[in-house]
Amino acid sequence: MKLAAGVIIVALLLLLLEEGPNPCFQEDISSEFIPSGLQFPHMPSSEAKKLRASLNKKCGYPRFTFTEINFKRCRYQCRGIGTDRRTVTLMLDDGTPCGRQGESCKGGHCVAQA
Repeated sequence: MKLAAGVIIVALLLLLLEEGPNPCFQEDISSEFIPSGLQFPHMPSSEAKKLRASLNKKCGYPRFTFTEINFKRCRYQCRGIGTDRRTVTLMLDDGTPCGRQGESCKGGHCVAQA
């Protein structure tokens, strides 16, 4: 009984913490983390390749590797390789493209250019 109540409380807290839709995004740019191997829908493949290489370097490759990215929240994840399986979530640099309308990351948010 206590476990079920705890699960319900956690579910309610998650619902309260969810953000509403961001007008910066069209529906095809995910608000969830995108696995590192998938296409980034709003940027050319050459630019995406450079971003992946940069994020792998920032993660500390070869000990950690870039695994996922969330453009809506301007965050990416690094995961340990080998026996160290820790996951770390970090903010994308300001100026990183995050949307189809020319939006870019600023302070951890995807914002339109003024």
